[in-house]
Amino acid sequence: MEETRTVGSLFERACRLNGERAFLLEDGLRLTGREATRARASAAAALSAKAVGPGDTVAFVCGPSVAHTVSFFAAQHLGAVCCCLHVKESDQRMAGTLSAVGPRLIVCDADQAERLRALLAQTNIAAPVLVAGELLGSAVGSKQIQAASRRDADPAVILLSSGTTGAPKQVLHTQRTVLATAAMAAPVYGAEGPDDGVVIPMAPSFAAWLHTVLPFLAIGAKLYFEKAFDAARYADIMDREDLTVAAMVPTLWRAALPALSARTPRRLKVAMFSGEPGTPDLVAALKQLAPRLRSVYLSSEGGCACGIVADEDLLGRPGMAGAAGCAVEGGALRVVDAVSSDMTPLPPGTIGEVAIRGPSLSPGYVGQEDLTAEAFRAGWWRTGDLGFVDESGVLHLKGRLDNRINSGGIKIYAEEVEAALLSLAEVRAVAVVGMPDERWGERIEAHVVPADPATTAAQIADAVARAEVLPKAMRPKAIHILDALPTGPTGKLYRKALREPRAATPSGHSAARPEKKGAA
Repeated sequence: MEETRTVGSLFERACRLNGERAFLLEDGLRLTGREATRARASAAAALSAKAVGPGDTVAFVCGPSVAHTVSFFAAQHLGAVCCCLHVKESDQRMAGTLSAVGPRLIVCDADQAERLRALLAQTNIAAPVLVAGELLGSAVGSKQIQAASRRDADPAVILLSSGTTGAPKQVLHTQRTVLATAAMAAPVYGAEGPDDGVVIPMAPSFAAWLHTVLPFLAIGAKLYFEKAFDAARYADIMDREDLTVAAMVPTLWRAALPALSARTPRRLKVAMFSGEPGTPDLVAALKQLAPRLRSVYLSSEGGCACGIVADEDLLGRPGMAGAAGCAVEGGALRVVDAVSSDMTPLPPGTIGEVAIRGPSLSPGYVGQEDLTAEAFRAGWWRTGDLGFVDESGVLHLKGRLDNRINSGGIKIYAEEVEAALLSLAEVRAVAVVGMPDERWGERIEAHVVPADPATTAAQIADAVARAEVLPKAMRPKAIHILDALPTGPTGKLYRKALREPRAATPSGHSAARPEKKGAA
């Protein structure tokens, strides 16, 4: 197999493997290998004309699409560092994230361009804004731009991961760590070559986009980009395009199963889920759908070569549907004491903090040396997740150390939602917790002490929507009005008391105002 030296050369190799076959697909657009090569050259010329070069950061504000993917790898061809932002981010948070990232240039979808230019005009960020779809044919016939020379340790990608203070963590990945992720198509997805293919329904701002696109691109497989998830359409695409791997979080799987069961894709060979543990009913349903199963535990910091994987044999054993699995070959996991810096592995069956390592492990966070030193120790990354390893070496997850809420496979920090709510004049104090939810895994609930005691939960919800301080996925599904937040003996917030079940109206807002409590 030809050696791949840079992230940019992955794309070139995929184009050569496909030649006249269409492999970058979306509704209304199909690029063959030759067409994708020309499109990448055009986009690279356009970016180069704006002085993008090695080490420069290019920010992307795009949904999943062929144009974004080509532009992403055009930037990689030039040696730039790619960072994808959430398209549904509020204006306030978008401006703050752009200031933190400091891009040389921004590439966006057409419907984001006017908004971004207006935001930049209100800040001190001087960055051109280009539309991804216009880059593919913007410089046809231009001189070919030579690929930048990159070393293994050179930065390639920054993944944004929510931070407890509202500022995103910038997870750095190098040429070496991204290429290590790209090499994991078979161990993680069970995919082996150009005959395989997958739908990409996730936005590029999520690490799952990189963790899926890179391995499939590396083997020259088909990539079908879908901006809005629809179960019946998903089933149709899988069948029509002869795609072989279905990869989704359990929330989407539950939505898609009826359509996929009614029209099982004829070439489907692997059903994969990630983002949250499996359940017996989900595993049983997927076993009826595909001959092979995968449950995958991945992270922004770890990448695919640090992944934890369970296959159909493990998941099918009694009581193992929720097992996370074992480390992929070349990776490693251990469970360590959660309250100390000691990295000695705990005995089997002992619950502690999960730590992982492997070739795709991030070197740390950009500009956050203290946080890097705390989370990355002796070649390991402490995940913040709690779990135990059984006698067979299988990892079982038990929860989270911090206050992350796992809603539909998306990890949300409670403190981040709290900070946004506290910016509203209507809110005096607030605490946010995750509550069990059959559909989402966990739902976001906010316990609010209003500035005006007469304020209702519905009025708080309206204020959140009007202010647009949070994207919809991070807005509370229920709001409870309190006279005071519960505290423990030390005066600190006692979150456990907030997780006790309460009656709620159908709208999701609290049906009653609890009595004032000082401690629980």
